[in-house]
Parts: sequence; C-alpha cells; structure tokens
Amino acid sequence: MPTELNATLREVSARLVAWGMTSEADRDKILTEEGDQADHPGEYDWADVFELFDLGLYVSAGDGEADDLEETYQDLLEELAGLSGRTVTEVELGEDEDGEELLTFVLDGEEFAWEVEHLSPGQLDMLSIWECVGDLEPDDGRVFFHTRGDVDGEWSESLYVLARPAQVATLKEEYGLELDPV
Repeated sequence: MPTELNATLREVSARLVAWGMTSEADRDKILTEEGDQADHPGEYDWADVFELFDLGLYVSAGDGEADDLEETYQDLLEELAGLSGRTVTEVELGEDEDGEELLTFVLDGEEFAWEVEHLSPGQLDMLSIWECVGDLEPDDGRVFFHTRGDVDGEWSESLYVLARPAQVATLKEEYGLELDPV
C-alpha cells in the first residue's frame, strides 16, 4: 500500500491545518506529544498521520481472532464512525434467515445490516467493509476515501480517510497520495 511519507510530521500537519482538516490546537497537542520525532522525515507513514489526527483508520484483514471477530468488528465500526463523531452500538455478528453471515449494528439510533463473508477464521471481510463504509459517513460533505494493499494477490489491508474531495485532491497534488472514493 503506497503510504510512505517523505516529509516531517510538522510539515504535513501545517498543511492539514491550512486545508481545514485539523485545528491548530489539535496539531500543537499532537506535535507536543510526538516530540522530536515529529521533525524527522521518514518517521511516519500516511496511515500514522491520518490516525494521529483522527482523520483515518488503517485496517488489516488479519486484525481479528476467530473467537472474537464480533468484538473486532465492534472496535472497527466504533473507530470509523468516531471519525465523524457518530456512535455505533449493539454490534452483532450472526446469520440471516438464509444462513448467510450478517453484521448488524445501530448507528446514531438507526439500524444497519451488512452481509459479510469470512473466507478464513479471524479474517475481516475487507470487501464488505469497503462496500458499506459509506453508511458511516457524516452529512457534512466529508466522505470516505480508500487505498488498499494486496499480499500474494489477496486484499490484506486498507487505509480509510474521511475528508472532503477537494482536500484529497490537494493531498494528491502536493504529496502524490492516491486515495480513491469509496
């Protein structure tokens, strides 16, 4: 997954503030927490940056355990929805009346159901996440963008970023970061 960053965290965070993706106060807090490391190129990749600033989330297909996949989905849904201040509750991994796997949850009081298919025990369904993550978007013009990584021809990792299309266009123009709309 092309997420290398050839700039310092301090440099990139200044651009994130300029583009309205984060506030100066949040930037200053994160730079203080990160210390000297924030001034060294190559210390962070884009996944680190987006997660530090609560703008995105890195997801790996192997994040789950066979016996607690429901909990892994709960954490994932809570984190993705949390990027826009939304709340996920009542996450349940079960089956529908036809015996197909179904992930159900409540988002800000509204019920959702995602069809999922687990090809291996403990493996998240990366395709279903990608197909349905738009359900978690806020009504403020931000949408999810995505880049993925494959290992041996298998979709094994994703980076989801919640941003406005113009912000992503600027990221591509200035840094060459390829993010596709979901």
